[in-house]
Amino acid sequence: MRVLKWVVGVFIVVFVGFAVSWLVFMPNSAERGVWVHEANGRVLSLGYFRANIYHQTAAGCVPTMSFPAHMALVKAIESAWIEVENDQLALHIDGYLAPAIYARADTLPEACNNPIKDTPALTFGAMWATMNEHYPFFELHGVNWNERRALAPENTATDTELYEAIKTALTGLDDGHLQLITDEHGYFSPRFAPEWMPEPALKRSALTQIARDNIGITLTPIENTGLEYGIREDGIGYLLITRMSTQPGFNQLSTSLARESFARVAAALADADAIIIDVRYNPGGDDATAFAFAGHLTDTPVLALRKRTRMGGGWTEAIEATVQPLTPRLDQPIILLTSDLTSSAAEIFTMALREMPQVIVMGENTGGRLSDILDTTLPNGWHFGLSNQDYRTPDGSAFEGRGLPPDIRIETDAQALVQGADVVLEAAIAHALKF
Repeated sequence: MRVLKWVVGVFIVVFVGFAVSWLVFMPNSAERGVWVHEANGRVLSLGYFRANIYHQTAAGCVPTMSFPAHMALVKAIESAWIEVENDQLALHIDGYLAPAIYARADTLPEACNNPIKDTPALTFGAMWATMNEHYPFFELHGVNWNERRALAPENTATDTELYEAIKTALTGLDDGHLQLITDEHGYFSPRFAPEWMPEPALKRSALTQIARDNIGITLTPIENTGLEYGIREDGIGYLLITRMSTQPGFNQLSTSLARESFARVAAALADADAIIIDVRYNPGGDDATAFAFAGHLTDTPVLALRKRTRMGGGWTEAIEATVQPLTPRLDQPIILLTSDLTSSAAEIFTMALREMPQVIVMGENTGGRLSDILDTTLPNGWHFGLSNQDYRTPDGSAFEGRGLPPDIRIETDAQALVQGADVVLEAAIAHALKF
């Protein structure tokens, strides 16, 4: 009986404590209301107790997310927080280079009070409208998007028929950031496989293991990051980065973990004569992690890129992103290895390092998948992601769809990889020994 009373007492204390904290951390009067993003179609509604996110296009409005409006918990669990000034709301999300800016609206758009109905034809229409308003690269891939509208299925179509219709509509768009995710049918992207990829295709994990097997030393991994490092007997340091993201703990920012982890790498490789950084099979992650890693490779700020976001028939103003120096710093000659499987935030890392004088890029063009992903939800609950941004190097060059070129081109030898040999890594080691 005493135990029961103790449990009840603890429960009451926790409940009261949580209720008090909610009063402290619920959105304040300046934060509550409806907020609309200028470019990506998102609508954010903040109330005392709940936050709701919608995505609006010419086809209508779709609810995408609803969660408790306890802002401290949102920051601790989702690493997201808001700041309001002069009727503008800045939504900061850990991993992004800049906050998303929302403008205050008087009321929730009428379309969001009457969301798009879950029918095959309307679901296809929502996907088509989202692409039509936000996707920038139809011309790059030679696709007439207006013609694809005719692929919309009838409302009597099955889920499988709808899925196939969307897949057919996306055919020809060689873009790994185009993603359709469903519970029943799994994951689909129209991205083409690299020409050198043997059949059956070697997976990224297998290719990464071949690199580990060929470097000649046992690498030291850093837990919850994609960092593995070591120094060979000949003085060459090697850093394998398998992803541009970290897995932070509760109430910890991924960018903080990225800085702390790379600081350990920098300290460990301080005595290397030259360093090979391998991102050939890195699928990406988030840009802020890429910048955090790159910050340990420069002693001055480095303008890495400019980017703008597609909005209907036009674009937002471009923003600049600069890598800030961090310590400890690696100042040795660096060879950065890239391939067609170097994707997304790994390409942003490559963009940053290309601007550093001590870095030589070796291998093949990166994958050409630079944009962030605009994540949306279709009316039937399927998740749909797409590119919606144009990234440029500081000189104004665009590499979406064709990838960032290396300084020294070394073609991937697929047959050698099948046999367990790594021609590109061998060439990098030989080059590093010349420093």
